[in-house]
Amino acid sequence: MAGKDTSEGCGICGRELLLYKCKFCGKAFCEEHKTPEKHTCEGIEEYRRQKETGTVARPGATIPDMAEDNRGKPSRLRKAVTSGAFVVKVLSVLAVAAASILALILLISYIDVNTPTYKVSIPVSNATGATVALVNYKNATDPTYEQLMTFLEADDTIAIEYSYPNFTCADFARTLHDNAEADGIRCGFVAVDFYDTTVDYSIYDNGAGNFTPPVRRAEAGHGVNVFNTTDRGTVYIDASSRDDFAGETPQVRIVYLERGKELNSIDLDWATNASYTFYESYKNKHLALIFDQRKYYSDRQALDDLIRDSWYATPEMRQENEELNARALELNQRRESLGPFYYPQGIVKDYTIYW
Repeated sequence: MAGKDTSEGCGICGRELLLYKCKFCGKAFCEEHKTPEKHTCEGIEEYRRQKETGTVARPGATIPDMAEDNRGKPSRLRKAVTSGAFVVKVLSVLAVAAASILALILLISYIDVNTPTYKVSIPVSNATGATVALVNYKNATDPTYEQLMTFLEADDTIAIEYSYPNFTCADFARTLHDNAEADGIRCGFVAVDFYDTTVDYSIYDNGAGNFTPPVRRAEAGHGVNVFNTTDRGTVYIDASSRDDFAGETPQVRIVYLERGKELNSIDLDWATNASYTFYESYKNKHLALIFDQRKYYSDRQALDDLIRDSWYATPEMRQENEELNARALELNQRRESLGPFYYPQGIVKDYTIYW
């Protein structure tokens, strides 16, 4: 309760001396009626209710004062109520937004789970300038070496005709990639860059007179595939049908790839190992054969010239001819036992794998 107030009479008995203003209802009462119980205070119950809800108005405010103060501005009670309503509205908006976001996430998750493939565009272009896009399958896994060989034997990518610039190595590598992924085998695309220096192809001339060195195009790059086999590690594969590095019709090949070394490949039927040391051994056997072939053709040419310049073939000439025929047979047998040999495509500067 507040102090004395003589501005009006007691709200109960009308006395005008020693009046007190009730802090709950704001009215004036005498000494006898100053307590809320004595004058049946209209504000005490409202005060108690506000106290329970935490929205207590200032003591002494009348019921009208609680709604609006003497300056016509909203009271703290109204502000509290208004603020509470605003908070409720904000929370409602946030709840709706959260529900919408959750629904969108669930929808995206549903689509993602029920879509078996996804496309990956890589920073590689084919000969026409089109960006290479790979189709990956979510269920694709790394194969065993045997599973990989089984897939490659059945795949028909190698049957596509090489056509520059319409269908080149990048297109072959993309096609084999997509076929492997569709078959459940995880496959990568390998973009290879070469140094500008050219390979010395003269060492592969066997002296037969029909050697034509391959010509590497200005793009100086190559596209192959890669598989991570679970039992034999990384295996690089070339399924392109480009034949100017082969000297014969190419087959699906294991690629031997290392930075700073020449890139080459060996047919699946002859490549018993995917390591680069295996390729170097394979190459050296062929170089030894080429050296012996070159010696044979040189000796054959010398004998032919001698016979042509003579009136007749002497017994020595006939003997040498028989020996040369035997050497030719032995060289052909060696060549068949070694398998085909492709010409290196360049010295590898760098390569990038895209999965």
